[in-house]
Amino acid sequence: MNSTHKKSSSIFFLSVLLLHVFVFVSKVDSFKTRKLPQASSSYRLTSNDHALVGATYVGVGELQGPEDIAYDKKTGIIYTGCGDGFIKKVYIGKSKSSNTDNVESWVNTGGRPLGVALGYHNELIVADANKGLLNVSKDGVVKLLTDEAEGLRFNLTDGVDVAYNGMIYFTDASYKYGINDATLDINGGIPYGRLMSFNPVTRKTKVLLRDLFFANGVVVSPDQSYVIFCETPKRWCRKYYIGGKKKGSTENFIESLPGLPDNIRYDGEGHYWIAMGQANSTSNNGGGILATDLTGKTIAFYTDSNFSLSGGNKIGDYLYCLYFSNPYIIKLDLTQS
Repeated sequence: MNSTHKKSSSIFFLSVLLLHVFVFVSKVDSFKTRKLPQASSSYRLTSNDHALVGATYVGVGELQGPEDIAYDKKTGIIYTGCGDGFIKKVYIGKSKSSNTDNVESWVNTGGRPLGVALGYHNELIVADANKGLLNVSKDGVVKLLTDEAEGLRFNLTDGVDVAYNGMIYFTDASYKYGINDATLDINGGIPYGRLMSFNPVTRKTKVLLRDLFFANGVVVSPDQSYVIFCETPKRWCRKYYIGGKKKGSTENFIESLPGLPDNIRYDGEGHYWIAMGQANSTSNNGGGILATDLTGKTIAFYTDSNFSLSGGNKIGDYLYCLYFSNPYIIKLDLTQS
């Protein structure tokens, strides 16, 4: 083969390679809205101030402080991060050994996994308070994605969600205080939180919003036009637009919440579920889980005395509720509420 032929072949190969890279990057960077789903009418959401009456408890003694919830409907598995560093798999209604729920200690991150979300390739994306933003493969291999932005390391990586195009949105609740000093940040009145994005193709971490008050849970809207994030001490959740004419702007989604918002999840049926911690030490303190429609209108509120939650979502006819200091998941039957 002469040198001219070799040069032409090299140029052709390079062109094909660049085209493939361009297509894949475009998938991540492109913005496309989705049609909004209609709210499900198969059940009626109601308020219940005695939510724990009739509740069942999943994984008692096997779940040490489950924080957040990610559900893979294809496998019937709930993923949650626990205080012992393990990502646990909870097989709901499809136990490997019986007809009851079953728990498996899957992967230990070596830190404190908080927010969890299924990734673009069905891997698990984890916001680990101590380690940063992690990727856990289907085979259980843990890899660091990012642990700093703009030269400032994360100190309390907290909430996370993944858009349909693979872009990851997450929060660093505080770049000053770690998880063991979280109450100092919440009560301090100084904003150290950030909302960020991570592009898995370019591996670029971008700060979207700064000076947030304990930036907590994150969820991408079903039409992919905005992200909702919670600011715990402010008792509100706000929108950050990631596409369309409002891209880069913020507005309130819901405010004056009865409790302290932690994680927020979308149920695929037209509702967001906001888990809330106790607002004070009294028995009726606003803790529980609140459902809204896509506009932020409150649809239901499930609470009880001395009831605090850090995560939750509706799966089928059941509401699964988690709290970072409980040794179980609370399971509420919505058909009996």
